[in-house]
Amino acid sequence: MREAASISEITLTTAIEDSYGMTVKKLTFLPVGADASARVYQSVTNDGTRYFLKARKGEMNQASLAIPHYLQGKGVAQVVAPLATHTQNLWIEQDDFKLILYPFVEGSNTTERGMSERQWLELGSTIQKIHATSLTPELSNMLRRETFTPKWLSVVKTFQTQLEQQTVADPLQQQLANIWKDQNKTIQRLVEGAETLGRRLKESNPPLILCHADLHTWNVMVDEQNQIWIVDWDETVLAPKERDLMFVIGGIGKQLVKPENEAAFLRGYGSTSVDAVALAYYRYAWAVDDIGSFAEQILTLGESEANKQFALELFQKVFEDGNIVQIALESRY
Repeated sequence: MREAASISEITLTTAIEDSYGMTVKKLTFLPVGADASARVYQSVTNDGTRYFLKARKGEMNQASLAIPHYLQGKGVAQVVAPLATHTQNLWIEQDDFKLILYPFVEGSNTTERGMSERQWLELGSTIQKIHATSLTPELSNMLRRETFTPKWLSVVKTFQTQLEQQTVADPLQQQLANIWKDQNKTIQRLVEGAETLGRRLKESNPPLILCHADLHTWNVMVDEQNQIWIVDWDETVLAPKERDLMFVIGGIGKQLVKPENEAAFLRGYGSTSVDAVALAYYRYAWAVDDIGSFAEQILTLGESEANKQFALELFQKVFEDGNIVQIALESRY
């Protein structure tokens, strides 16, 4: 997000030093990401080593830390896993926040720089390894399971009623209401489509496997040695494989994944059948969840103007040509 967390940098620095046994020379807020519940920082120690710190408020998916840690132990080298504290915990409780420290990937996300054919092949083979990973009973029980109902569906329905019946004074909220009114029929189609497809998919009882669940190109990094890294496991879940494949087969933005990128990824992934209903469901669900999460940020009391403005820009983008709403509505199943 655009503004730092409501926890002082001194408190963050002290927590890192006490829990990881390092001396922090500098802590810098990074205004990146669209997750309203998380803020991220770069931490630099006295010896010049850089780390990536995530400060998360609210509920945390513990599997998002345990799974990448487990995958690294299984030899999946492209996974960025959290560092353990001196007491072998994967996070720190500090005030209302969970603090997680990661190695810092010296590079950029692949939305910015793209990937070569070799890297798309490598990403495909890596995701196939992840999908084929056998889990311990403890990890399997820790993981969330797909419900086939979009996370933000009920919120979107509530906002539909509120924005139709209430007048808002806040300028950004009024802009949101105006856009929502213009797009209301489209939003209703997305809601109905997600519900219908979700029921069909649930009735088919597809096999559930380990999925990253947020595998867009912002979460795939390339370092200075051209090594790919998969980051941000916050949404990891047991789900049909299409939960991950959706980000490559068609993608969530037509400008993000070209047909030749998709082809290279699938060569790396290997021969597999793709369920068109599952693929369509996840596109509809992603669109609904984007609409709900961005709208909530704009309507939340106490959220900063900068964060609201950023959320409004993202809300508008989902309806633009070539983005997820269009991709969802063009799905064939």
